[in-house]
Amino acid sequence: MFQYYRSIGHGVEVFRTYFGPTSRAFQTIDAASQERFQKDLEDLFASYNRATDGTVALESEYLQVIAARA
Repeated sequence: MFQYYRSIGHGVEVFRTYFGPTSRAFQTIDAASQERFQKDLEDLFASYNRATDGTVALESEYLQVIAARA
């Protein structure tokens, strides 16, 4: 499964706004730490980006569990 974003900045902004742990981290650190964290996330997105056209395509894995009551 892939997650697609318009750019690295867009992807980081989506995580910063909608992904709870990332959003909370930004809320609890000072401005200088936010800048460093933003840069770290941008570098991380860039290192895993599979797109070659300026957009971002991040491959994601997940585990789906279906339980049935016997």
